[in-house]
Amino acid sequence: MTEQWFFLSNVFRLLADRSLQQFFKFSTTLISHLNHSTDDLFSAAMYNKLLPYFEEFDHAYNYKFSNKAKRKGNTKRLYQLLKEMRSQKVHIWDIGVQTVFINSTPDYIKIFPQGLSPLSLLPIEQRIMYLGNAIEMLAEYTQLNAVRNDMMQFYDMLTQARSTQVRRDGNLRESRNEVMQKAYLLSNEIYGVLGEFMTYYKDNPKRIEAYFPVNLLRKKKSYTKQSIEIHQITINENEAKEAGFSFGPYNKFKVKNTGTIALSLYFLPDKDAAKPTKVILLHAGKSKTISIKTHATLKDRFFMIANLSDNQKGEVEIGMV
Repeated sequence: MTEQWFFLSNVFRLLADRSLQQFFKFSTTLISHLNHSTDDLFSAAMYNKLLPYFEEFDHAYNYKFSNKAKRKGNTKRLYQLLKEMRSQKVHIWDIGVQTVFINSTPDYIKIFPQGLSPLSLLPIEQRIMYLGNAIEMLAEYTQLNAVRNDMMQFYDMLTQARSTQVRRDGNLRESRNEVMQKAYLLSNEIYGVLGEFMTYYKDNPKRIEAYFPVNLLRKKKSYTKQSIEIHQITINENEAKEAGFSFGPYNKFKVKNTGTIALSLYFLPDKDAAKPTKVILLHAGKSKTISIKTHATLKDRFFMIANLSDNQKGEVEIGMV
């Protein structure tokens, strides 16, 4: 497949959509190249034009990732508690209750109506609710006050950790929205500056590559003997992201999961359409060739990648073959 540059598309904005980290690296390199050439009047003018937008983006980007580091600490605390409940607390509480009410008796079922597995297998919010209901039921049995007090103590720690994580998640989403806005503003300015470079160096266009690190826009790898265009995409926690390709019924994609968690792949006719029941599960480290003819309908226009993890990012490389 021949690589094409679509001049009517803002490739810098597309890069920001695919990977903020890669866009940050690209814009930092570009600014650095311009800064080292400020003895040239044209380069100095382009540097001064981009600098205010870059500084705003740089500030928002670094704030986002410092906020993310705090969130990781809160997430770690929550998952430590969930692990402790699953591996230790559930068994301790079960033994305590069964000293009075044997498993499967009416009173035991009243406390744990679905057994102990919901405390390990349900989504986080439902696990916490199930524990809260057990605590409420235990209030009727004074002989189990010690078990109930231990549950209440653990419940308080769990709800506090969850509340802190949710609050941090909200802050992280806000900072991500801000950094994306700044990235889009900067990408528009870079696109405009590229136009000025093309005019200024129209007789010697190779000079542009001395400033613009085009190798960071698209990284190529060889999955086969034929060189194909590769998109590297990062998918945040609980996010579904468009792959960024236009495709026809006879196209195929080569997809490699370069992260550490499984990802869901599927096609949609519209970005706001409901997720289909049939998806392609791609495990960490695995590659798969996906045929449009086999996995999509004639109405489908968007190739989506979904990350269902609560606490890990996903990474994928996609090329059209």
